[in-house]
Formats: sequence, C-alpha cells, structure tokens
Amino acid sequence: ELDGLRNEIPSEKRDENDELAFSLSMVVDTKESPSDLRARFQQAVQKKRTRFNEKAAAIRRQYAKEETKRRDEFNKKQNERRDAYKRKRTKTPEKTKAFFHDIEILRQENSSREKDRRKDFEAEVKSQTAEFAAYMKRKNDEFNEQMRIYTKRYDEAKKYKSDPAVQMQQQTPSQPVQPLVRPADPQEPSKED
Repeated sequence: ELDGLRNEIPSEKRDENDELAFSLSMVVDTKESPSDLRARFQQAVQKKRTRFNEKAAAIRRQYAKEETKRRDEFNKKQNERRDAYKRKRTKTPEKTKAFFHDIEILRQENSSREKDRRKDFEAEVKSQTAEFAAYMKRKNDEFNEQMRIYTKRYDEAKKYKSDPAVQMQQQTPSQPVQPLVRPADPQEPSKED
C-alpha cells in the first residue's frame, strides 16, 4: 500500500525525500560504522550520478535524432528542387549558375542555423552539468560536515561501551548514596564549642 502511494509521488520529490531520510538516518543513531555509512553515501552518490548521466545521454540522443531528421528533410527538399530544375527544358548557363548559387546559399544558411542550435543545446547541457556538479559538491560538503559529527559521536559511543569505568558507573546509581545524618538539634551544643 505504501509502495503504491510512493509511486504516485513525482520522482524528483521522491529523490529529495530519500536524501532527507538518508541524512536523518545518519543523525539518529550511532550503530553503523563511519566507513559503512560513507560507503552507503558514496553508493547513493554514484547512483545519482549514473541517473543524471543517463538522462543527459538520452537528451543528447534525442537531440541528435531531431538534428538528423531536420538535416534529412532539408536535403530531401534540396534534392527535389534540383530534380525539378533538371527536368526543366529551358536552362541557360546563367540560370543554372544562379539556381545552384541559391541552393548553396540555402545550404549555408541551414548549416549556420544548425550550428547555432547545436551551440545553444551544448551550452544548456553544459549549464545543467555545472549545476549538477555544484549540487553534488554541496551535498558532499554537507555529508562531510555531518560525517565529522557522526564520527565523533560514534567514537564516543564506542569508547563509552568499552570503558570499564563507564560501565561501572552505569551499574551504580547516578547519585552517590549519602550516609544518613541526623539533623542537628538547635538546643544541643555543637561539638565545636
């Protein structure tokens, strides 16, 4: 039932919740060794990087597919124009030269347009990659800070469990037992007199 509800949550929000849960699990108890915790964190980081790289690769494949489609459509139209011109009976050298000059200009314009599109696409991908790298660095810095605190707590807990003096204190009451002393009677002379 919970898995069904979890699947209804958008994947980005689910990832944020998983990161939060991971961070909170670090803070809660000191049962897991720091090296195991770091390994688990590195595994989560690697999984996130892999997902990002897969998404980036999918976006690049999609762009390349669209780019190829646009180029093929343009080339097909150019070929159709050439074939239509070749079928014309009245061709003069000047008209032929002007026609192929126009075709060449169209090809250069299309090529320039596609280069600009590619440049914009690459800039966007580079920007997203830089944002992701900054995000991962921020998360890694946060983890390292939490890890310092966690390691200190873990070492203290380990020392606490292994120190016999600390274990002895656990067995005895926290307040030492005071001997019963009868309150002094105000009419009774004190021993100091």
